[in-house]
Amino acid sequence: MTVLQRTFLKDLAEAAGVSVSQASRALNGKAEVAPEVRQRIHELARKMNYRNLSHQHTVTLAVLISWMDHFTASLFNALSREAERNGIRLAVISPQHLSMLDEWLFDGVILISGRILIPDWHERCRLPLVAVNSRGNLLDRIPGVFSDGGFSQAMEYLISRGHRRIAVVNPGADIPTRDGKRGEKAFRSVAGKWGLEDEARYLFYRDWADLEARLCRLLDEHYTAFLDVSCDNGPRLLDFLRDRGKQVPADVSLITYDNREVSAYLEPPLTTLAYDFPEMARSAIELMRRRLKDGSGLNSVRLLTKLTVRGSTGPAPSR
Repeated sequence: MTVLQRTFLKDLAEAAGVSVSQASRALNGKAEVAPEVRQRIHELARKMNYRNLSHQHTVTLAVLISWMDHFTASLFNALSREAERNGIRLAVISPQHLSMLDEWLFDGVILISGRILIPDWHERCRLPLVAVNSRGNLLDRIPGVFSDGGFSQAMEYLISRGHRRIAVVNPGADIPTRDGKRGEKAFRSVAGKWGLEDEARYLFYRDWADLEARLCRLLDEHYTAFLDVSCDNGPRLLDFLRDRGKQVPADVSLITYDNREVSAYLEPPLTTLAYDFPEMARSAIELMRRRLKDGSGLNSVRLLTKLTVRGSTGPAPSR
């Protein structure tokens, strides 16, 4: 197990050639410190990965968010509530502005549903990182909180209703999510179990136009059930299927991740997979607390996804 080297205030003061009290005043913004001394101490603090973890210190975490959608907003809201309960401050930063991690004295970083493409993260940033539903190829030694995706659960349910031509459509044609890759593995495992390797499909799409084109082809090939791995497409998918002359669920069954309250009041009400946002947030904060305390907390956490059956799924149509 790799543990980030802890730097104490006395180490920082010694490196700067000042007293411990003067180093403390510089870090806390006190006026009785020369500007050049303050600048030197802050530069050394960043270089030496100094983090004030005294009892009086308020832990401050950077939250990296690439974009804001329903999933990201729901997760960040849950994370904010959990951080407040633990006396932790959060600051949102775009991954395009990682230089801010050098300019501010953050204690750690939480990545929400984003991408880390920095091969030398540990050497460059030297900050504990916890990923939540990440994209791309994360590095070793970076723990995370991930949902199980619910793919196996959804597949087993659809198969139990007689569906064989089942398609999962997943946003992220450029860089598939790590959860997406795990989801595809779970999907193909269930398909293989039921002898559906040649019928079940798992596809990535770039945008709505790409999704429409793929769904049109699947409908022409008589697919009867779709699982859309998105938190925003539910109402549009219902409209799309109606425009194509398909009745839901008589002709096509639909499952989405769009589990907002409105899902239960659509026509038909959507069958959904739901993330446990409060538990994802609690697990992320707990992993970070352990990373900051002693460098432990390197084991990722996998959480279950809940399937709520409503009116958008039914038995496979007879052919």
